[in-house]
This record gives sequence, structure tokens and C-alpha cells, in this order.
Amino acid sequence: MMDWTKAGIIMSVGLWIVAILVATGWNFWAGVAVWVASLAVFLKCYDARARAKKAERMRALVRFGAERMDGMTGVQFEQMLAAVFTALGYGVSATPASGDYGADLVMTRGSRKIAVQAKQLSQNVGNKAVQEAAAGALHYGAHEAWVVTNSQFTRGAVKQAGSAGVVLVDRDKLVKYIILAHEAVGNGPPIRWIAASPVSWPGSLP
Repeated sequence: MMDWTKAGIIMSVGLWIVAILVATGWNFWAGVAVWVASLAVFLKCYDARARAKKAERMRALVRFGAERMDGMTGVQFEQMLAAVFTALGYGVSATPASGDYGADLVMTRGSRKIAVQAKQLSQNVGNKAVQEAAAGALHYGAHEAWVVTNSQFTRGAVKQAGSAGVVLVDRDKLVKYIILAHEAVGNGPPIRWIAASPVSWPGSLP
């Protein structure tokens, strides 16, 4: 792949060639053809550079999702989730720190209401989190219950979630959400989402 500097050089050389051809009496359209060709190379390199930069941002975000989440406290993890889903167009409210009835966040999008149980753990998430999320959905009148984690889920949790209709968002899915949120808010560092989150802490729900 040609880099940005080489593309600029080609563009400049093309313009000089056009000037020389016109100055020496060559056919004007021949000069235009040279200029158009150099412009095409320039634009192709510009597009390739933009795609390369985007790919690097995505790789950096994957590293962010795989490493920084593991060092967060439970509250920081909840704040990160709130910021991520806010960027994705959800309305997000935090439940009280104590007595949350099984949901750490309550999200809305259109007519949908989602109760979210957030689990920042170093081990796989088990059945209890699924039960808590289902209970939280009932308490807050939510249409859906989610369990979101930086880890994975046990087989028992996956089985129970299937029968209870609870959505499981594991580490891999969460990193994809982070990438989508990053694209939605622009090129700033992901940590800015936490500072910019409109969620009020502690929660705004009864």
C-alpha cells in the first residue's frame, strides 16, 4: 500500500507535468489526463490511509476492551456500560447502589425498557446473575433482562438464560459494543465516555 507522503509527491509531480506540457505547447487534454491520473492515485491513497487509521483505532479498542475492563471496580464498570450504551442511543439510568432489586442499570430505547445486571468478575458468571436480572426486569417493568460482563458465562447460566429469556452479553460481545460506541462518538479516547456520561450517580430510579 502506498503511503500518504508518496501520494502527495505523485500529486505534485502530476501538477508539474501538466504545467510543463501546457508551457511547451502540448495538447491541453493530454495534460488534463495526466493530472486526472495523479489525482486518482492521490484519492486512492487517501482512502487507504483512512481505512488503515480506522483499523488501528479498532485494534486499540479491542485492547482497551480486553485489558482495562479487567482492572475496573464494579462501579467503574457500570459507568463504562452507561457511557457505551448512551453513545449507542439508549437512555440510561442507574439504580440505587443498595437495594437495586437485581438491576444495576435500566435502559430505554423507543418503547423498549431493559434491566441490566452488570458483572465485573475475574471468573465466569453463574446462574445467580441470570436470576437477579430476571428479577430486576420484573421489578422495573422492563421488557428485557440483560447480564453484561467482562468475562464469560457458565454452561448453567447459558442454559437458564435460554429458558428465562435473559440476554447474555459476554466479553466478546461487549468489546463489539465498545467499538460501535467509539465509532458513534468519534475518535476520542474511550475513557472520555465515562466523563461525558449524562447518567446521575447514584441512580435516578426509585
